[in-house]
Amino acid sequence: MNSFVSSIQKTFHEVVENLYHSVYRDIKGGIMLLIIRGRMLWCHWKNLTIIDYLQEQVKRNPNKVAYICDDRRWTFREFSNYVNLVADYFYHEGYRKGDEIALLMESRPEYIGIWLGLAKIGVITALINPNLRGHSLAHCFNTINIKAIIYQDILAQAIGDVKSSLSNANQIKYYQHGDNNVSNKMDSINLTAALASNTETKAPDYKKIVNFKDPLLYLFTSGTTGLPKAAIIKHCRILYMVHGMGVPAGMTKRDVIYCPLPIYHAIGILGTTLSLLTGCSVVLRHRFSATKYWTEFNAHNCNIGIYIGELCRFLLAQPARADDGLRPIRLILSTGLRPAIWRDFIERFSVKRVIEFYGSTEGNSSLLNITGKVGAIGFLPLIFPKFLLKIFYPVTIIKVDVDTGEPVRNHDGGLCMEVKAGDTGMLAARVNQGDSLMSFEGYVDKIATSKKLIADVHTQGDLFFSTGDLVTVDKYRYVYFKDRIGDTYRWRGENVSTNEIESLIARYLNMTDVAVYGVEIPGEEGRVGMAAIVNQNDNLIDLDRLLAHLRESLPNYALPHFIRILSEMKLTGTMKISKYELRQEAFDLGKISDPIFYLDTKHRRYERLSRNVYEDIMNAHHRL
Repeated sequence: MNSFVSSIQKTFHEVVENLYHSVYRDIKGGIMLLIIRGRMLWCHWKNLTIIDYLQEQVKRNPNKVAYICDDRRWTFREFSNYVNLVADYFYHEGYRKGDEIALLMESRPEYIGIWLGLAKIGVITALINPNLRGHSLAHCFNTINIKAIIYQDILAQAIGDVKSSLSNANQIKYYQHGDNNVSNKMDSINLTAALASNTETKAPDYKKIVNFKDPLLYLFTSGTTGLPKAAIIKHCRILYMVHGMGVPAGMTKRDVIYCPLPIYHAIGILGTTLSLLTGCSVVLRHRFSATKYWTEFNAHNCNIGIYIGELCRFLLAQPARADDGLRPIRLILSTGLRPAIWRDFIERFSVKRVIEFYGSTEGNSSLLNITGKVGAIGFLPLIFPKFLLKIFYPVTIIKVDVDTGEPVRNHDGGLCMEVKAGDTGMLAARVNQGDSLMSFEGYVDKIATSKKLIADVHTQGDLFFSTGDLVTVDKYRYVYFKDRIGDTYRWRGENVSTNEIESLIARYLNMTDVAVYGVEIPGEEGRVGMAAIVNQNDNLIDLDRLLAHLRESLPNYALPHFIRILSEMKLTGTMKISKYELRQEAFDLGKISDPIFYLDTKHRRYERLSRNVYEDIMNAHHRL
């Protein structure tokens, strides 16, 4: 009897404790979700696009500063005029709805103005990472049916290097943006001069061309299948992003956002388009600088910061300054602020509020940490019935094989199994193509799209988007990011595809047995790249030449920082390279007798890993 009473009391206490930690959070989150859904229904009913929000700001705040970059301030009226110039010129050039144009530039207001101007005439802009080179860059161009490439003058060489390998090279027109002379090699049109000279043609009213559900952008995301994939982003998706963040953040036109991130990323796009929703100002920077971050932040009276986790770590690693934390920051928001530095960061820099969120570029699943719970990427409501969650908040965490990503199914109908508190599982979200918040547009590559879908999750016939991300959940249903499934790892805030690097190395060395994987480094966020290369010959591999070859095609964050030379590679029963032991052994000299080399970033070459350097790395005394 006593044990029964004790059990009842324990259960009662657990229920009360759970309610205490979740009622306010869940109700607040539910209200926000209803507001966001209501706004999206309004946008759908009125057939609104992101262009409508720009036009609204021009009416309400024509002389309000929209964007600040370098020494120039763009008002909403000035920015809208530039957008119209772009729309008029490219309409005059013959581009029409459904055409595809690639855009490569560093962050600047003109970048946003170009893709918005193209959007006014229904052209889809592919935003491509300007750091890509060689095979990776050519792949992005060849993935879509581009009719033109708009590029910044400083990228002329990169474009010229891949021009001959483009599938429709003879049909592509080239537009160079910038003050430098147009490259004769590219036979480009000087876009800067052309925009200023076009006064004859006016594009039709965008309302007659563009719709709420029309494709707007292609964003390239590196998944587990290899090279970057072009994700389809529609107007409704961008509107969901800005409303989904603008509402919880409570932004107004009085806010000033500092966004030093690359704006070909979804997070950069979010930071720059929030101004079109709220009328706030956004400060842009061509490239992130940890040393100049707070100087510029304070000089422009910013009160909101957009970050990725690595950015916060870089700032925290800077020497302490007398003005650290003297000017409170209203809000920082984005994804990737790791738990280990969370409290130190907000205390040192006087951050009043953190909104950490989870979302993939192409996916329909999103989570939001509205309470500032340290380390959490969001939460799953605890107090609402499951049938309501399946309708309004269809995010779930299912059991999977962490090596293959395949769902673990029960024996009763073969449905997926949800994880319990403390367990690890994969985030997934139900797909409903009739709902703008739950639709999944996928990629240009339809095969790649189909691979991201899981059927029969909760019921027979349902369809869910597979994020490929492993998470854990605590007893209060807060969710914490754990890892990515498959061959993609994250370093310096970027997803890196191992398949792409393996192909580059294998082609260069004329070998098939190459494995690339991510390994953890003490004190560092994410995983850094390591390559295991089989060399059965007595001839040494020229690592200097290999590094030079890789630099031609890869950005710095994707370069392998460790190389292990093996005599043979272990294979699975299906004749695939087994990476499990390689990841576990990493570059541990206590476990490995094979030669290991590390990337000496100062001298830009690979050096043999010694015991002293190994100890420095493990003690966080050696910066990669």
